[in-house]
Amino acid sequence: MFGEDLPPRFYHYPRDFNRCDLLIVMGTSLNVEPFSELVDAVPRHVPRVLLNRESVGPFTGTSGARRNDLFIPGDITTTVKELLRLLQWDLEEEEEEEGRGEVEEEGG
Repeated sequence: MFGEDLPPRFYHYPRDFNRCDLLIVMGTSLNVEPFSELVDAVPRHVPRVLLNRESVGPFTGTSGARRNDLFIPGDITTTVKELLRLLQWDLEEEEEEEGRGEVEEEGG
């Protein structure tokens, strides 16, 4: 991604972010522009959640912090698996169902 032009779709983010109900940010230093600016692009009432090994950017509690920000420290893979468990989402089961559907479609 470094040194490459961003696809035109990237620049639609203001429209998309204005309709956002929740922003989840994962595995980032929030140091590389223009991505570092995206976290501030959602309306102020939208909760922002950072899943990361360390608190970065506005999630450090310095300037830019919002009252509805949430920082969840730890390994991303472990954190996402725990989140899926708490939500009772079984992605392995869904992937198996999707795989069966593709076979059925191909078979007629």
